[in-house]
Amino acid sequence: MKSAAMTITAPYFSDADPNSYKLRLTTSGTGTHSIWKRYIVKEVTVLIKDNVNYKNTACYSRADLHMKTADGRYYEMNDYAEEFILYWNMKYNTMVQMKTVRCDNDRANCTCAVSVRAGGDIFLINLCNGMKFIGMTTCNDNLLDIQKYSDLEYQMLKYFLIPKQMSVLTFTGTVIKIHITQLPDYDDMLNIDLDIKMAPKDFQSISGLCGTFDSDSGNDFHTRNGTVTDRATFINAWRYHSTATSSATSSTGIFREDRTIIVVTMLALGTAGIAMATTVTKRSFRIHNV
Repeated sequence: MKSAAMTITAPYFSDADPNSYKLRLTTSGTGTHSIWKRYIVKEVTVLIKDNVNYKNTACYSRADLHMKTADGRYYEMNDYAEEFILYWNMKYNTMVQMKTVRCDNDRANCTCAVSVRAGGDIFLINLCNGMKFIGMTTCNDNLLDIQKYSDLEYQMLKYFLIPKQMSVLTFTGTVIKIHITQLPDYDDMLNIDLDIKMAPKDFQSISGLCGTFDSDSGNDFHTRNGTVTDRATFINAWRYHSTATSSATSSTGIFREDRTIIVVTMLALGTAGIAMATTVTKRSFRIHNV
C-alpha cells in the first residue's frame, strides 16, 4: 500500500479560522488503471487542534506611549522619539516598524507612522509633520491584505479623509490593527495606535518591542542577540537605526517625508460641501471592507 503526505494551509486569517475542514480527494485522469481514474474518495473531516494558546494574544502600542508585549508585560516608552522595530518574525520575513515623535508639549511620545513589511511588500501609513500618505511603497509578492472596516469609518481632518481603522493581514495569519485618532489635548495631533494579534507561526519566532512570544514575559526585555536586559537597554536595542541593526533591516528611508499618496478633491454638492477623496498609489493593492 502506498501512502501520501500533504500540507493543508487554511485560506483564512486570524482567530476566524474554523476548527474543522472537509477534505475531498480525487485521483488524476492519467497514469493509473482506468477504474481509478478521477475516482473521488469519500469526504473526510479533518479536525484542527492548536498546539499553542495564541488566540486573543496581542502586543500593542498606544498613545503616550503605553506598551504591552505579546506575553503580557506592560511598560512605558517615553525615553526618546525614534524609529523602532515593533515586531519582527525573522523566520517568515515579516516586520512592523513605527516612528514616534514628541507630543503633549514635549511630555510624551506619539506614533505618527507605521510600516508593515512581508517579503517584497511594504504597506505604509505616514502622518508625520503634516504628511498624509497611505499606500503600498512596494508590492512584489502580494503577501499583504489591507482591510478597512467601513466606508463610514472615515474622519475629516483638515480637508483630508483618513480611515479611522484598518487591518493589515499577513500571509502567516498575523493581524496588525491600525487605529488613527486625532488628539484634541495634543494640539489635534494624529496618533496611530497599533494592536498586533499573534498567529501560531509567531510563537517562539518573533523579537522586537513586542517581546519574544514564548509564554515567558520574564525574557521579553531582550537585546538583538537574545540577552535579557533592563527596559531602557531593551528599547534602545530595537531602535531601527541602532548600531546593532543587522543587514536584514538595512533599507533606509521608509518613513521619508517626500511621498504624496492621497490626493483629495473637494466637491461642493449643494450646501453640504461633501469631501471626496481620490487615492493614487504607485502600485495596486487590495483594500476591502471587513
